[in-house]
This record gives sequence, structure tokens and C-alpha cells, in this order.
Amino acid sequence: MAKKLYPEENIQAIASAIRAKNGSSDTYTIGEMAQAIEDIPSGDSVFKAGTIGTTFNGYKDIGEVNVPDGVTNIAANAFSNCIKLESVDLPDSLISIEENAFSNCVTLASIVIPDSVTSIGNGAFYSCSRLESVDLPDSLTSIGNSTFASCSSLTSIDIPDSVTSIGNSAFYTCSRLESVDLPDSLTSIEDITFYSCSSLTSIDIPDSVTSIGNSAFYTCSRLESIDIPDGVTSIGDNAFASCSSLATITCRATNPPTIKSSTFTRVPSTANIYVPAESVEAYKAAQYWSARASYIQAIPSEGA
Repeated sequence: MAKKLYPEENIQAIASAIRAKNGSSDTYTIGEMAQAIEDIPSGDSVFKAGTIGTTFNGYKDIGEVNVPDGVTNIAANAFSNCIKLESVDLPDSLISIEENAFSNCVTLASIVIPDSVTSIGNGAFYSCSRLESVDLPDSLTSIGNSTFASCSSLTSIDIPDSVTSIGNSAFYTCSRLESVDLPDSLTSIEDITFYSCSSLTSIDIPDSVTSIGNSAFYTCSRLESIDIPDGVTSIGDNAFASCSSLATITCRATNPPTIKSSTFTRVPSTANIYVPAESVEAYKAAQYWSARASYIQAIPSEGA
């Protein structure tokens, strides 16, 4: 049976309702209230709009939850470490999911985020190791740091065009992630965003991106090619380090982006680097690009 969930500010009302139902003046632990809560009639006053707080953090017997209409926020750590949680039904009234709200829910396999949600906080789904699919709404504007980090069963994700920021480490060690659709509204790929996404074979970086952070694609060992748009001006330390299958690097910027000595560390020395024809010599002379001068050449013309 799905458990009905209530805003944390109403926890005393919940306890009172349980005591009234049981004809007792006893006090209850959070876990005891969680067990009894599903029996409270739906007309009781504890059904109110507000926030689901940390009431269920670590409650290991919850398998399914139905968050009621009217709830606008799921607070930090609300369902963290609910290791048997398999299913969550979120209401259309929901606006935000805060940090670590569902972290380490290791049995959760899928979740649909309502169209009303605008932000997902840091680590919200961190280490949900069985999470295979996530539906993100067009209302979403930001994804926090480490939001889906260590979701080792996640294979693909479409990020809507409404998203303007994705935090660092957002997909850290998502080892089965094969494809990501990044939005045209994105301006940067932050540090460690796709670190050790070892199943990722290709990714389209939007033209809107201007910087690629440190270790952004570190140890993406199956990444075969990368196309860096012309607006990128800087690429960080170890950004593509240990991308051991990387054979083709296309960089469309006329002026060589600033890179570090480690940006392409342990990338095959024979990887071809394609740049605008008029910029070949500039790349060959640019700091750290020059180490790969022998393989820098003009982008082939279409149809060539």
C-alpha cells in the first residue's frame, strides 16, 4: 500500500491524529508515525500544502509513496536512505526537489518529475543505483551538483531546453550512461560533470557553450569523437584526460581555446584534431595545442 505523505510542519497534527485514532496519549517515534500514517482518513486536517521534510529520512520499510496534491517542496534529505523505496508519485503542485531528497534510494528504478518543477537540488538522486529512467519537465531550469551522480543504471537522459545550468558532478560515475541530449540554453559544462561515464560514446555540445570545466569528461573511456563549438574559449585541466578511445577532436573556434597541459592527457597520440582551415597554424603554435601539432589539420569541407 502506498503511504500518504504530509508536510513536516504538520507533524504534530499527524501525531495527534494517530493518538486520537488509537485512543492513546502515547508519544510516537517518527518511524511509528510513518507506519500509522497511511490509516488516517483522507479528510483529516493533516492534508495541507507545504513541504515534505526529513520525516522519512532513513525509514527503511517504505516501498511506495504518494505525495499529495498541494505539496510544493520536497525538503533536503526527505527520503534519503529509504533503501526499499521503489515507486514515487509526485503531484503537479510540486515546484522544487531539494538536496539529497532521494539520495541512496537504491531500489528506485524510475521517476517522473511533474511539469511544475523548476529546480532539482544538489545530490537529489545521488547513488540511486537502480535508477534507469528519469523524465524531466520543460519547466525545469536548473539541475544541481551531483544530482544524478553514481546513478550507475542510468542509460540515457534528455535535458529540456528550459535548463540553463547543470551543476558540477551532475552525472559523475554514471557508468552505463550512453547518451545525453544537452539543451541549447546551456552556457558551460562544469567540472566533473561526466567524469567516468565509461559507456558514453558521443555527445553533442551545444553551440551556446563557452567553457568546459576541469575533468568534465575524465575517463570517458568509450568516447570516440568530440565536436567543440566555436564559442568555447577555455577547456579545463583533465577535461578529456584518459579518454582512451578518442580518435577525432573537432574544435571549431577560430582562436584556439585556452587549454592546460593535462587537458588531453592519455588521449591517443594519434588522435586527429580538426580546426578551421584559416586557424591551423595558430593551433599548431598555441600553448599545449602545439604538443599535438602533427595531427592538427583543417576541418574537411562538406562532401569531401
